[in-house]
Amino acid sequence: MGTFLVLLVVIVVIAIVCRSIYNDRKKGKVGSCGCDCSKCGGSCH
Repeated sequence: MGTFLVLLVVIVVIAIVCRSIYNDRKKGKVGSCGCDCSKCGGSCH
């Protein structure tokens, strides 16, 4: 039972992280370097 609860918590955490990354990419906040390229003024590669 304990292993199942740990697995469930890990799955929930991974889902939250994936959702956050997806939303950031949708808003244009994540570039290849991890910076906010919408505000860098063209210095992104």
